[in-house]
Order: sequence, then C-alpha cells, then structure tokens
Amino acid sequence: MRFIVIRHAESQWNREGIIQGQLDSPVTPQGHRQIAALMVALKEMPFSQIFSSPSGRAMTTAQALASQGQCALSSDVRLHEQHFGCLQGQPYHQAMRSHPDIIPRIFAGEPAASAPEGESAFDVAQRLSAFFLSFPSSLRGTFGVVTHGHALQALIWQLKGETGWMTPADTITPTAVIQCLSWVMGGCNYKAGGCHAFTGAAAGPYLVRARR
Repeated sequence: MRFIVIRHAESQWNREGIIQGQLDSPVTPQGHRQIAALMVALKEMPFSQIFSSPSGRAMTTAQALASQGQCALSSDVRLHEQHFGCLQGQPYHQAMRSHPDIIPRIFAGEPAASAPEGESAFDVAQRLSAFFLSFPSSLRGTFGVVTHGHALQALIWQLKGETGWMTPADTITPTAVIQCLSWVMGGCNYKAGGCHAFTGAAAGPYLVRARR
C-alpha cells in the first residue's frame, strides 16, 4: 500500500501572508497552474482513491486529481490543517504584534506550542497518524492524500521519531509538494525522493518508520 501525500495548491491567503488554519480562501491563478502541474506529474499514477482535507483549497486540488484518475474522492477531517485558534484570519505580521510570545514558537517548530483555542503540532501529528494507521496493512493500492503544510510537517516530524523542535527542513513545505508514504512490515515509511510538481525541486530527504 502506498500513499502519495500532497500539500494543496496555493490559496489567496497563502499569497497574502494570512494565517489560514482551518479557515479558507480560494485557490489563486498560480494555484491552478500548480494543480495543472500536479496532474502532469501524476498522470501515470494508478490511484485507487483520493482522500482530502475538507477545506476548499484542498478539495479543489483533490477533485482535479480524482477526475483525472477516474477514482473516488472522500474527505476526512483528520487531514485538516492545524487549528491556529484566535490567530486564524490574521496577517502574520499582525499576529506577531498581538502574540509575540507564541507566534515565533509555533512557526519555529516547537511541537507543543499552540495559539489560544488552537492545536499544537503534536496534536495534529496524532490525528494524521490515526488516519494513516486506520488502514489495514493488508490493503493494496495507491492512494492520494491532499492535506496542508503544517499538518504535513507535523506528520513528517512524528514519523521521524523526533521529540525535540522541528528543524527548518521539517517546517518548510511549499504548496503542491508531493511526498510518498508506504507500508513496510506493519509500519509506515516516509520515503525519500519527494518533489515539487511545479518547479521540479526535490523535497523530503527522510526515510523513517511509524509503528502501530
């Protein structure tokens, strides 16, 4: 069983530097070009099914892939972005002024840091891991998963078995990046060789395992 995990295409708030979290904004023209590039990069991928975060920006990306692959599309709330609580909808620079104690910790990669009424990266990693580990290891096929930047960062951090702060390599995930997860001996391997579909740049220099 293999999962192709993708961060959604660029949204308007991504471009404007607004903290989105579980709020939403439409995919930009650049984002639609990224989706077109994803479709080219994944045109030979034999997807059995696509799973997506319920956010509009993720579903827009996932719908295009499901249509191309002529496969079913399902949404799952466990794939949602990290909830940034009272910071959602604020420009980053404004949030830095209103919460100078917490913003640097969240965006520098402290796993336990969370905004008031929000989630920590550790919380997000737990629910994403629960999604992937809910599949029986005997299942066969290739599944597309469309999620979010911070959610994917938190998952990678957990799969690497880390306990400290995330590194810069963990905390930077461009839009429309492709990663690969595969089952190995009842666990989930995060394989090296991810790429950015739009630029062709390499991403994901890790090989790790998460056991049940």
